[in-house]
Amino acid sequence: MLRLLIWLGIAYLLIRTLRKLGVFGHISAGSDGPGSRDRNDNLMVKDPYCGVYFLRKDGHHLRHGGEDLYFCSPECRDNYMKDHAN
Repeated sequence: MLRLLIWLGIAYLLIRTLRKLGVFGHISAGSDGPGSRDRNDNLMVKDPYCGVYFLRKDGHHLRHGGEDLYFCSPECRDNYMKDHAN
């Protein structure tokens, strides 16, 4: 029984290490919609209104014209919507 627990512990630590190294980064377990955890959340993106770069996970999302846009602040998002109102 003790051997089994030791092997399970080793397997657990190995899997955690491989995940941290990004070995499992290519595996996707869900949709890429705005509500899902996306592996690209830590990418830097550019605000289409003011041009500031920020982490995508910290941005404010807007779906406009079939495109997902991310803004650095609600003010930039609102100003973009005013300027691009159809």
